[in-house]
Amino acid sequence: MRLLAEPLRPCRRPGPGGRGRLLRVHQQHPAAVRIAVDVNPETRLHAAPDVTVHEVGAEELTRVVPAGSCDVAFMSNFLEHCRTRDQVLDVLRQVRLALRPGGKVLILGPNFSACVRDYFDYFDHYLPLTDRAVVEAVRLAGLEPVEVRPRTLPFSFRSRLPSWPWLVRLYLRLPLAWGLFGAQFFVVAERREAVGLRLAA
Repeated sequence: MRLLAEPLRPCRRPGPGGRGRLLRVHQQHPAAVRIAVDVNPETRLHAAPDVTVHEVGAEELTRVVPAGSCDVAFMSNFLEHCRTRDQVLDVLRQVRLALRPGGKVLILGPNFSACVRDYFDYFDHYLPLTDRAVVEAVRLAGLEPVEVRPRTLPFSFRSRLPSWPWLVRLYLRLPLAWGLFGAQFFVVAERREAVGLRLAA
């Protein structure tokens, strides 16, 4: 996905993230070591052969991933499944510990403000999160946001609109369309003391 290409370009070792969608990036991105963390045992069935899968909760990340060992962590549609805001902070603090200085976490998730009507149609969505709430959370966890896009992907590709691969690729090349159809935020944060924040429409 072009949306992820720029933050991933300097990466040598993508780190862990959440939910199954993280695996697609791992399968397409060349890296020395690729890791998936998910409590779902089925993750092993869908992971590429060179992806190491750890069946632990993300709040226990540094039990299986050495501190300071990852260049990039990617979470896709994960934080809204946390039971509490404290759990969100625990996960983000663990990700910060796993990242090397200058490492990045890429967070993609449904933006409650853009999909209020459909957000809780998923039984396992616990927390209503927005891009602004996630920016505040990453700061509380000791990370610095460097890119914030309030609307990118649609809330779900399970809709009346077709989701043919060529159409998805075209959509990702047209950021103007994100404002019309996008309902997921994309936040990039770094492990470093201070960095300028770039807001994108």
